[in-house]
Amino acid sequence: MRLHCLALMVGLILVSATAFAATPLMGIMKEYEGSSLRSAASADFNGDGYSDLAVAKGNGIYILFNEGMVDEVVKGDFGSRTEYNTVSNVTSIVAANFGGDSLPDLAMTNDMDSLICILINKGDGTFNPPVCYKVGANPNFLAAGYFNDDTLPDLAVARNDSISILLNNGGRGFYLPVPSAYEVPGGPSSIAVADFDGNGIHDLAVTSIEHDSVLIFLNNGDGWFGYGPAGTHPVGDQPVFVFSADFDGDGDNDLAVANENSGSVSILLNYYYGNFANSVNYEVGNMPMSVYAEDFDEDGDNDLAVATAASSSRCVTILRNQGNGIFAEPYCYLTGGAPDKLIATDFDYDDDHDLVILNGNPGGCLVTFENLTTRNCGDVNHTETVNLQDVTYLINYLYKGGPAPIPLEAGNVNNSDPIVINIQDIGRLINHLYMDGSELNCPK
Repeated sequence: MRLHCLALMVGLILVSATAFAATPLMGIMKEYEGSSLRSAASADFNGDGYSDLAVAKGNGIYILFNEGMVDEVVKGDFGSRTEYNTVSNVTSIVAANFGGDSLPDLAMTNDMDSLICILINKGDGTFNPPVCYKVGANPNFLAAGYFNDDTLPDLAVARNDSISILLNNGGRGFYLPVPSAYEVPGGPSSIAVADFDGNGIHDLAVTSIEHDSVLIFLNNGDGWFGYGPAGTHPVGDQPVFVFSADFDGDGDNDLAVANENSGSVSILLNYYYGNFANSVNYEVGNMPMSVYAEDFDEDGDNDLAVATAASSSRCVTILRNQGNGIFAEPYCYLTGGAPDKLIATDFDYDDDHDLVILNGNPGGCLVTFENLTTRNCGDVNHTETVNLQDVTYLINYLYKGGPAPIPLEAGNVNNSDPIVINIQDIGRLINHLYMDGSELNCPK
Protein backbone atom coordinates (compact mmCIF):
# COMPACT_ATOMS: atom_id res chain seq x y z
CA MET A 1 0.00 0.00 0.00
CA ARG A 2 1.47 3.34 -0.99
CA LEU A 3 0.25 6.95 -0.76
CA HIS A 4 0.59 8.91 -3.96
CA CYS A 5 -2.80 10.24 -5.07
CA LEU A 6 -4.30 11.16 -1.69
CA ALA A 7 -2.91 14.12 0.17
CA LEU A 8 -3.76 12.78 3.62
CA MET A 9 -4.80 9.41 4.97
CA VAL A 10 -7.49 10.89 7.20
CA GLY A 11 -10.57 8.86 6.39
CA LEU A 12 -13.33 9.98 4.10
CA ILE A 13 -14.06 13.69 4.39
CA LEU A 14 -17.72 14.57 4.78
CA VAL A 15 -18.64 17.63 2.73
CA SER A 16 -22.33 17.81 3.60
CA ALA A 17 -22.50 17.36 7.35
CA THR A 18 -26.20 17.61 8.19
CA ALA A 19 -28.42 14.68 9.20
CA PHE A 20 -25.31 12.82 10.30
CA ALA A 21 -27.07 9.89 11.94
CA ALA A 22 -29.18 9.17 8.88
CA THR A 23 -26.22 8.92 6.55
CA PRO A 24 -24.11 5.83 5.91
CA LEU A 25 -20.58 6.92 6.72
CA MET A 26 -17.61 5.64 4.81
CA GLY A 27 -14.15 5.98 6.27
CA ILE A 28 -10.67 4.49 6.74
CA MET A 29 -9.33 5.14 3.28
CA LYS A 30 -6.61 2.85 1.97
CA GLU A 31 -4.83 3.45 -1.29
CA TYR A 32 -3.12 1.02 -3.66
CA GLU A 33 -0.86 2.07 -6.49
CA GLY A 34 -2.08 1.74 -10.05
CA SER A 35 -2.21 3.56 -13.37
CA SER A 36 -4.66 3.71 -16.29
CA LEU A 37 -7.24 1.83 -14.21
CA ARG A 38 -10.44 1.17 -16.12
CA SER A 39 -12.57 -1.49 -14.47
CA ALA A 40 -12.68 -3.82 -11.46
CA ALA A 41 -14.45 -6.97 -10.30
CA SER A 42 -14.55 -8.71 -6.93
CA ALA A 43 -14.65 -12.42 -6.04
CA ASP A 44 -12.81 -14.94 -3.88
CA PHE A 45 -10.27 -15.99 -6.49
CA ASN A 46 -7.98 -18.12 -4.29
CA GLY A 47 -10.66 -19.87 -2.25
CA ASP A 48 -9.62 -18.56 1.18
CA GLY A 49 -13.07 -17.17 1.98
CA TYR A 50 -12.22 -13.48 1.47
CA SER A 51 -13.09 -11.14 -1.41
CA ASP A 52 -10.20 -10.31 -3.74
CA LEU A 53 -10.05 -7.78 -6.58
CA ALA A 54 -9.39 -8.09 -10.30
CA VAL A 55 -8.42 -4.76 -11.86
CA ALA A 56 -8.15 -3.82 -15.54
CA LYS A 57 -5.22 -1.48 -16.11
CA GLY A 58 -5.20 -0.89 -19.84
CA ASN A 59 -2.16 -2.99 -20.75
CA GLY A 60 -3.38 -6.00 -18.79
CA ILE A 61 -4.97 -6.91 -15.48
CA TYR A 62 -3.81 -7.64 -11.95
CA ILE A 63 -5.24 -9.51 -8.98
CA LEU A 64 -5.09 -7.96 -5.50
CA PHE A 65 -5.47 -10.62 -2.82
CA ASN A 66 -7.28 -9.91 0.43
CA GLU A 67 -5.01 -10.53 3.40
CA GLY A 68 -7.94 -11.91 5.36
CA MET A 69 -7.56 -12.30 9.11
CA VAL A 70 -4.52 -10.64 10.66
CA ASP A 71 -4.11 -10.70 14.44
CA GLU A 72 -7.61 -12.17 14.74
CA VAL A 73 -9.14 -9.21 12.86
CA VAL A 74 -10.22 -9.01 9.21
CA LYS A 75 -9.04 -5.51 8.31
CA GLY A 76 -9.90 -5.61 4.61
CA ASP A 77 -6.32 -4.93 3.55
CA PHE A 78 -5.06 -6.14 0.18
CA GLY A 79 -1.54 -7.51 -0.01
CA SER A 80 0.06 -9.61 -2.72
CA ARG A 81 -0.50 -8.69 -6.35
CA THR A 82 -0.28 -10.89 -9.44
CA GLU A 83 0.01 -9.33 -12.91
CA TYR A 84 -1.39 -10.78 -16.14
CA ASN A 85 -0.30 -8.97 -19.29
CA THR A 86 -1.49 -11.60 -21.78
CA VAL A 87 -4.51 -9.45 -22.73
CA SER A 88 -3.88 -5.81 -23.62
CA ASN A 89 -6.13 -2.76 -23.98
CA VAL A 90 -8.57 -4.05 -21.36
CA THR A 91 -11.48 -1.67 -20.84
CA SER A 92 -13.97 -3.80 -18.92
CA ILE A 93 -13.75 -6.89 -16.69
CA VAL A 94 -16.29 -9.17 -15.01
CA ALA A 95 -16.00 -12.20 -12.71
CA ALA A 96 -18.28 -15.26 -12.90
CA ASN A 97 -18.16 -19.05 -12.97
CA PHE A 98 -17.78 -19.36 -16.74
CA GLY A 99 -16.13 -22.80 -16.58
CA GLY A 100 -18.90 -24.49 -14.60
CA ASP A 101 -16.60 -25.68 -11.80
CA SER A 102 -17.82 -23.29 -9.05
CA LEU A 103 -14.64 -21.17 -9.33
CA PRO A 104 -14.78 -17.45 -10.25
CA ASP A 105 -13.25 -16.88 -13.68
CA LEU A 106 -12.67 -13.64 -15.58
CA ALA A 107 -13.94 -12.18 -18.84
CA MET A 108 -12.56 -8.96 -20.31
CA THR A 109 -12.66 -6.78 -23.39
CA ASN A 110 -9.73 -5.97 -25.68
CA ASP A 111 -11.08 -2.94 -27.52
CA MET A 112 -8.16 -2.46 -29.91
CA ASP A 113 -8.27 -6.02 -31.28
CA SER A 114 -12.08 -6.42 -31.05
CA LEU A 115 -11.78 -9.39 -28.67
CA ILE A 116 -13.51 -10.84 -25.63
CA CYS A 117 -11.05 -12.94 -23.63
CA ILE A 118 -11.74 -15.53 -20.93
CA LEU A 119 -9.29 -16.49 -18.16
CA ILE A 120 -10.26 -19.71 -16.38
CA ASN A 121 -9.32 -19.96 -12.70
CA LYS A 122 -7.04 -22.87 -11.78
CA GLY A 123 -8.46 -22.91 -8.25
CA ASP A 124 -5.62 -21.22 -6.41
CA GLY A 125 -6.10 -17.68 -7.68
CA THR A 126 -3.95 -18.16 -10.77
CA PHE A 127 -5.43 -18.34 -14.25
CA ASN A 128 -4.96 -20.32 -17.44
CA PRO A 129 -3.87 -18.50 -20.62
CA PRO A 130 -6.69 -16.49 -22.21
CA VAL A 131 -9.10 -17.90 -24.77
CA CYS A 132 -10.35 -15.06 -26.97
CA TYR A 133 -13.35 -14.54 -29.25
CA LYS A 134 -13.71 -12.06 -32.07
CA VAL A 135 -16.65 -9.67 -31.76
CA GLY A 136 -17.46 -6.39 -33.48
CA ALA A 137 -15.24 -3.33 -33.43
CA ASN A 138 -14.29 -1.59 -30.18
CA PRO A 139 -15.90 -3.64 -27.43
CA ASN A 140 -15.88 -1.29 -24.43
CA PHE A 141 -18.27 -2.66 -21.81
CA LEU A 142 -18.99 -6.19 -20.62
CA ALA A 143 -21.78 -7.69 -18.49
CA ALA A 144 -22.51 -11.27 -17.43
CA GLY A 145 -25.95 -12.83 -17.10
CA TYR A 146 -28.04 -15.94 -17.72
CA PHE A 147 -29.57 -15.52 -21.17
CA ASN A 148 -30.71 -19.07 -22.04
CA ASP A 149 -32.04 -22.06 -20.12
CA ASP A 150 -28.76 -23.46 -18.76
CA THR A 151 -27.02 -22.63 -15.49
CA LEU A 152 -23.84 -21.04 -16.84
CA PRO A 153 -23.29 -17.30 -17.25
CA ASP A 154 -23.30 -15.74 -20.70
CA LEU A 155 -21.96 -12.36 -21.84
CA ALA A 156 -23.34 -9.12 -23.28
CA VAL A 157 -20.88 -6.74 -24.94
CA ALA A 158 -21.30 -3.06 -25.81
CA ARG A 159 -19.42 -1.91 -28.89
CA ASN A 160 -19.51 0.87 -31.49
CA ASP A 161 -23.20 0.99 -32.43
CA SER A 162 -24.64 -2.24 -31.09
CA ILE A 163 -24.52 -4.91 -28.40
CA SER A 164 -23.40 -8.49 -28.97
CA ILE A 165 -24.39 -11.66 -27.12
CA LEU A 166 -22.01 -14.56 -26.44
CA LEU A 167 -23.62 -17.73 -25.08
CA ASN A 168 -21.73 -20.13 -22.84
CA ASN A 169 -21.30 -23.51 -24.49
CA GLY A 170 -21.66 -25.66 -21.38
CA GLY A 171 -18.42 -24.48 -19.84
CA ARG A 172 -16.50 -25.38 -23.01
CA GLY A 173 -16.22 -21.87 -24.39
CA PHE A 174 -18.57 -19.34 -25.99
CA TYR A 175 -20.38 -19.01 -29.28
CA LEU A 176 -22.29 -16.29 -31.10
CA PRO A 177 -25.97 -17.16 -31.53
CA VAL A 178 -27.97 -16.06 -34.59
CA PRO A 179 -28.72 -13.22 -34.33
CA SER A 180 -26.01 -12.15 -31.93
CA ALA A 181 -25.91 -8.36 -32.49
CA TYR A 182 -28.57 -5.74 -31.75
CA GLU A 183 -28.36 -2.15 -32.93
CA VAL A 184 -28.27 0.64 -30.34
CA PRO A 185 -28.98 4.01 -31.99
CA GLY A 186 -26.60 6.62 -30.61
CA GLY A 187 -24.07 4.01 -29.47
CA PRO A 188 -24.07 1.96 -26.24
CA SER A 189 -22.01 3.07 -23.25
CA SER A 190 -23.00 0.51 -20.60
CA ILE A 191 -25.25 -2.50 -19.90
CA ALA A 192 -27.24 -3.62 -16.87
CA VAL A 193 -28.47 -7.21 -16.64
CA ALA A 194 -31.64 -8.07 -14.69
CA ASP A 195 -35.08 -9.67 -15.06
CA PHE A 196 -37.24 -6.68 -15.97
CA ASP A 197 -40.45 -8.40 -17.09
CA GLY A 198 -40.73 -10.92 -14.26
CA ASN A 199 -40.37 -14.16 -16.24
CA GLY A 200 -37.22 -15.32 -14.46
CA ILE A 201 -34.90 -14.64 -17.42
CA HIS A 202 -32.26 -11.94 -17.63
CA ASP A 203 -33.00 -8.96 -19.87
CA LEU A 204 -30.82 -5.97 -20.79
CA ALA A 205 -30.87 -2.24 -20.16
CA VAL A 206 -28.46 -0.32 -22.40
CA THR A 207 -27.56 3.36 -22.26
CA SER A 208 -27.43 5.27 -25.56
CA ILE A 209 -24.82 7.93 -25.00
CA GLU A 210 -25.74 10.18 -27.94
CA HIS A 211 -29.52 9.80 -27.76
CA ASP A 212 -29.71 10.47 -24.00
CA SER A 213 -31.82 7.40 -23.34
CA VAL A 214 -31.83 3.89 -21.91
CA LEU A 215 -33.09 1.02 -24.07
CA ILE A 216 -34.74 -2.15 -22.76
CA PHE A 217 -34.12 -5.44 -24.58
CA LEU A 218 -36.40 -8.26 -23.37
CA ASN A 219 -35.13 -11.84 -23.60
CA ASN A 220 -37.48 -14.49 -24.99
CA GLY A 221 -35.68 -17.22 -23.03
CA ASP A 222 -33.10 -18.66 -25.40
CA GLY A 223 -30.78 -15.68 -25.72
CA TRP A 224 -32.79 -13.90 -28.42
CA PHE A 225 -33.70 -10.31 -27.61
CA GLY A 226 -36.30 -9.63 -30.29
CA TYR A 227 -36.07 -7.31 -33.27
CA GLY A 228 -35.10 -4.27 -31.25
CA PRO A 229 -35.62 -2.54 -27.96
CA ALA A 230 -38.95 -3.13 -26.23
CA GLY A 231 -38.78 0.36 -24.78
CA THR A 232 -36.74 3.56 -25.02
CA HIS A 233 -36.72 5.92 -22.05
CA PRO A 234 -35.27 9.46 -21.93
CA VAL A 235 -32.74 10.21 -19.19
CA GLY A 236 -30.18 13.01 -18.62
CA ASP A 237 -27.49 14.37 -20.90
CA GLN A 238 -24.88 11.81 -22.00
CA PRO A 239 -25.74 8.71 -19.95
CA VAL A 240 -22.54 6.74 -19.33
CA PHE A 241 -23.51 4.08 -16.80
CA VAL A 242 -26.61 2.11 -15.83
CA PHE A 243 -27.18 -0.10 -12.77
CA SER A 244 -30.22 -2.17 -11.83
CA ALA A 245 -31.69 -2.87 -8.38
CA ASP A 246 -35.07 -2.77 -6.63
CA PHE A 247 -35.40 0.78 -5.29
CA ASP A 248 -39.07 0.97 -4.29
CA GLY A 249 -39.37 -2.42 -2.60
CA ASP A 250 -41.96 -3.93 -4.95
CA GLY A 251 -39.75 -6.82 -6.09
CA ASP A 252 -39.19 -5.42 -9.59
CA ASN A 253 -35.79 -4.36 -10.90
CA ASP A 254 -35.51 -0.61 -11.40
CA LEU A 255 -32.75 1.48 -13.00
CA ALA A 256 -30.25 4.13 -11.97
CA VAL A 257 -28.40 5.98 -14.75
CA ALA A 258 -25.36 8.26 -14.35
CA ASN A 259 -25.56 11.24 -16.74
CA GLU A 260 -22.10 12.75 -17.27
CA ASN A 261 -22.98 16.09 -18.85
CA SER A 262 -26.04 16.96 -16.76
CA GLY A 263 -24.43 16.07 -13.42
CA SER A 264 -27.32 13.87 -12.39
CA VAL A 265 -28.53 10.36 -11.72
CA SER A 266 -31.82 9.32 -13.32
CA ILE A 267 -34.07 6.85 -11.44
CA LEU A 268 -36.53 4.84 -13.52
CA LEU A 269 -38.98 2.72 -11.53
CA ASN A 270 -40.22 -0.49 -13.09
CA TYR A 271 -43.99 -0.49 -12.60
CA TYR A 272 -45.29 -3.27 -14.86
CA TYR A 273 -43.46 -6.11 -16.63
CA GLY A 274 -40.54 -4.10 -17.91
CA ASN A 275 -42.44 -0.84 -18.38
CA PHE A 276 -40.74 2.06 -16.66
CA ALA A 277 -42.04 5.32 -15.26
CA ASN A 278 -40.57 8.61 -16.45
CA SER A 279 -37.14 9.26 -14.99
CA VAL A 280 -36.68 11.29 -11.82
CA ASN A 281 -33.36 13.12 -11.75
CA TYR A 282 -31.11 13.83 -8.75
CA GLU A 283 -28.22 16.27 -8.93
CA VAL A 284 -25.02 14.63 -7.68
CA GLY A 285 -22.15 16.89 -8.81
CA ASN A 286 -20.23 17.38 -12.03
CA MET A 287 -19.35 14.44 -14.27
CA PRO A 288 -20.92 11.39 -12.64
CA MET A 289 -19.12 8.49 -14.31
CA SER A 290 -20.62 5.40 -12.66
CA VAL A 291 -23.26 4.37 -10.14
CA TYR A 292 -23.64 1.35 -7.86
CA ALA A 293 -26.55 0.27 -5.66
CA GLU A 294 -26.40 -1.56 -2.33
CA ASP A 295 -27.95 -1.21 1.11
CA PHE A 296 -25.11 0.90 2.49
CA ASP A 297 -26.90 2.06 5.64
CA GLU A 298 -28.28 -1.39 6.52
CA ASP A 299 -31.95 -0.35 6.66
CA GLY A 300 -33.23 -2.84 4.08
CA ASP A 301 -33.35 -0.50 1.06
CA ASN A 302 -30.92 -0.14 -1.83
CA ASP A 303 -29.00 3.14 -1.68
CA LEU A 304 -26.76 4.69 -4.34
CA ALA A 305 -23.04 5.40 -4.56
CA VAL A 306 -21.99 7.67 -7.43
CA ALA A 307 -18.47 8.52 -8.65
CA THR A 308 -18.21 12.17 -9.76
CA ALA A 309 -14.95 12.99 -11.49
CA ALA A 310 -14.87 16.74 -12.23
CA SER A 311 -12.30 18.82 -10.37
CA SER A 312 -15.12 20.71 -8.63
CA SER A 313 -16.57 17.46 -7.26
CA ARG A 314 -14.22 14.45 -7.11
CA CYS A 315 -16.49 12.67 -4.69
CA VAL A 316 -18.14 9.45 -3.94
CA THR A 317 -21.68 10.63 -3.39
CA ILE A 318 -24.09 8.59 -1.29
CA LEU A 319 -27.84 8.98 -1.85
CA ARG A 320 -29.83 7.29 0.89
CA ASN A 321 -33.03 5.54 -0.15
CA GLN A 322 -35.98 6.61 1.98
CA GLY A 323 -37.68 3.28 1.37
CA ASN A 324 -39.95 4.09 -1.56
CA GLY A 325 -37.51 4.73 -4.38
CA ILE A 326 -37.15 8.38 -3.40
CA PHE A 327 -33.68 9.45 -2.36
CA ALA A 328 -32.54 11.93 0.27
CA GLU A 329 -30.12 14.77 -0.38
CA PRO A 330 -26.72 13.54 -1.60
CA TYR A 331 -23.69 13.45 0.66
CA CYS A 332 -20.30 13.98 -0.93
CA TYR A 333 -17.22 12.19 0.41
CA LEU A 334 -13.94 13.45 -1.05
CA THR A 335 -11.71 10.82 -2.61
CA GLY A 336 -8.52 12.77 -3.25
CA GLY A 337 -8.61 11.96 -6.97
CA ALA A 338 -11.01 11.85 -9.90
CA PRO A 339 -13.17 8.76 -9.28
CA ASP A 340 -14.24 6.96 -12.43
CA LYS A 341 -15.55 3.46 -11.65
CA LEU A 342 -16.68 1.92 -8.38
CA ILE A 343 -17.90 -1.40 -7.05
CA ALA A 344 -19.18 -2.51 -3.64
CA THR A 345 -18.27 -5.63 -1.67
CA ASP A 346 -17.78 -6.61 1.96
CA PHE A 347 -14.00 -6.91 1.99
CA ASP A 348 -13.58 -6.62 5.79
CA TYR A 349 -16.32 -9.17 6.59
CA ASP A 350 -18.37 -7.07 9.00
CA ASP A 351 -21.63 -7.65 7.11
CA ASP A 352 -21.89 -4.27 5.40
CA HIS A 353 -20.89 -3.12 1.92
CA ASP A 354 -17.59 -1.32 1.44
CA LEU A 355 -16.47 0.57 -1.67
CA VAL A 356 -13.64 0.13 -4.17
CA ILE A 357 -12.93 3.24 -6.24
CA LEU A 358 -10.78 3.59 -9.35
CA ASN A 359 -9.37 7.11 -9.38
CA GLY A 360 -8.64 8.30 -12.88
CA ASN A 361 -6.51 11.32 -12.12
CA PRO A 362 -3.01 11.46 -13.65
CA GLY A 363 -1.11 8.48 -12.31
CA GLY A 364 -4.30 6.92 -11.02
CA CYS A 365 -4.83 4.76 -7.96
CA LEU A 366 -7.23 2.28 -6.42
CA VAL A 367 -8.83 3.35 -3.16
CA THR A 368 -10.92 1.30 -0.75
CA PHE A 369 -13.38 2.81 1.72
CA GLU A 370 -14.62 0.86 4.70
CA ASN A 371 -18.31 1.19 5.52
CA LEU A 372 -18.58 2.01 9.22
CA THR A 373 -22.36 1.84 9.45
CA THR A 374 -22.29 -1.33 11.53
CA ARG A 375 -19.33 -0.32 13.68
CA ASN A 376 -19.64 -1.78 17.21
CA CYS A 377 -21.16 0.58 19.75
CA GLY A 378 -18.33 2.05 21.85
CA ASP A 379 -15.57 0.89 19.49
CA VAL A 380 -14.44 4.41 18.63
CA ASN A 381 -10.87 3.50 17.66
CA HIS A 382 -11.73 0.68 15.23
CA THR A 383 -10.05 -2.25 17.02
CA GLU A 384 -13.14 -4.52 16.89
CA THR A 385 -13.26 -4.54 20.73
CA VAL A 386 -14.39 -2.06 23.41
CA ASN A 387 -11.74 -1.40 26.06
CA LEU A 388 -9.87 1.28 28.00
CA GLN A 389 -8.33 2.61 24.79
CA ASP A 390 -11.81 3.69 23.68
CA VAL A 391 -12.26 5.65 26.93
CA THR A 392 -8.92 7.38 26.29
CA TYR A 393 -9.95 8.10 22.68
CA LEU A 394 -13.15 9.86 23.82
CA ILE A 395 -11.27 11.87 26.46
CA ASN A 396 -8.78 13.02 23.83
CA TYR A 397 -11.63 13.94 21.48
CA LEU A 398 -13.54 15.95 24.10
CA TYR A 399 -10.71 17.68 25.94
CA LYS A 400 -7.50 17.52 23.90
CA GLY A 401 -8.60 18.18 20.32
CA GLY A 402 -8.28 14.57 19.23
CA PRO A 403 -10.07 13.07 16.21
CA ALA A 404 -13.80 12.40 16.35
CA PRO A 405 -15.14 8.85 16.40
CA ILE A 406 -16.05 7.53 12.95
CA PRO A 407 -18.95 7.15 12.81
CA LEU A 408 -19.88 9.64 15.48
CA GLU A 409 -22.69 7.34 16.63
CA ALA A 410 -20.13 4.80 17.92
CA GLY A 411 -19.18 7.22 20.71
CA ASN A 412 -22.72 8.26 21.58
CA VAL A 413 -23.16 5.33 23.96
CA ASN A 414 -25.92 7.19 25.88
CA ASN A 415 -28.02 7.51 22.70
CA SER A 416 -28.61 11.23 23.18
CA ASP A 417 -30.72 13.11 20.64
CA PRO A 418 -29.35 15.09 18.89
CA ILE A 419 -26.11 13.14 18.77
CA VAL A 420 -23.70 14.80 21.20
CA ILE A 421 -20.69 13.14 22.81
CA ASN A 422 -20.03 14.36 26.34
CA ILE A 423 -18.76 13.30 29.77
CA GLN A 424 -21.86 11.15 30.27
CA ASP A 425 -20.76 8.92 27.41
CA ILE A 426 -17.33 8.51 28.98
CA GLY A 427 -18.95 7.66 32.31
CA ARG A 428 -21.26 5.07 30.76
CA LEU A 429 -18.35 3.48 28.92
CA ILE A 430 -16.36 3.21 32.18
CA ASN A 431 -19.38 1.74 33.96
CA HIS A 432 -19.82 -0.78 31.16
CA LEU A 433 -16.21 -1.87 31.35
CA TYR A 434 -15.44 -1.77 35.06
CA MET A 435 -18.55 -1.44 37.21
CA ASP A 436 -22.11 -2.66 36.68
CA GLY A 437 -21.62 -3.69 33.08
CA SER A 438 -24.58 -1.63 31.84
CA GLU A 439 -25.25 -2.09 28.16
CA LEU A 440 -24.07 0.53 25.70
CA ASN A 441 -26.85 2.14 23.65
CA CYS A 442 -25.76 3.84 20.44
CA PRO A 443 -28.16 5.32 17.85
CA LYS A 444 -29.30 2.79 15.27
